[in-house]
Amino acid sequence: EELGSVREIVSRLLKGFAEQGLVALSRERIEVLNPQELRRMAGAN
Repeated sequence: EELGSVREIVSRLLKGFAEQGLVALSRERIEVLNPQELRRMAGAN
């Protein structure tokens, strides 16, 4: 059941990003609120 665990991990990460104000989550949508910080966290320029 690898797919279930991947979904769980992604869900947890997105919830954490939402709690930090980086994204807004709704039932059918993920809105990126702070792309600069997400890029910084990913190590991108």
